[in-house]
Amino acid sequence: MKQENEDILYQRYPKIFDQTLSFGFECKDGWFNIIYKLCDLIQYHIDWSEDNHARNTQWMKIRDAALEGDWEPFNELYGHFSEKDIKFYESLKADILDEIPNWRIPKPVIPQVVAVQVKEKFGTLRFYFNGGDDHIDGLVAMAEGMSSVTCEECGVPGKLRKGSWVQTLCDQHAEGREEMVWNNPFDKNDS
Repeated sequence: MKQENEDILYQRYPKIFDQTLSFGFECKDGWFNIIYKLCDLIQYHIDWSEDNHARNTQWMKIRDAALEGDWEPFNELYGHFSEKDIKFYESLKADILDEIPNWRIPKPVIPQVVAVQVKEKFGTLRFYFNGGDDHIDGLVAMAEGMSSVTCEECGVPGKLRKGSWVQTLCDQHAEGREEMVWNNPFDKNDS
């Protein structure tokens, strides 16, 4: 990948690429957009989990205080309503004493994803990392799958091309490339 594209990824996602990858990005520029969007979705998911955890933890502390009769923390957060909003204020007070909805229970913060290696292997993208959760595993699998239909050279639709080296290429970048014929023993030959 061109250095300017690598620099964009390092600068935009410093938490994911907290240190320079040992070998840089071992793929071509055609997959830049896939990697960029993957990192965007990963970091959004992690940041959302941190914000959600903080909000729900704060809400639980306010609820615990209200259950003990201390409404001061509640009023600090919600006491700014005007007289016309008093019904909304009263409904918030009632809600905080109700049974805790599942979405209000603080969930664990998702560990920050740190990329270990980003490369091409067997014609598709590989994104190796530490941290994350099942959702992020799915995002990475999707990005890796998208690379199998995206030209590694230019980013337009492509397909896996077999030869001395398996690559995902568009028709233009595959032109003149000698393709190796692979005989698959599982293919039925009707001739």
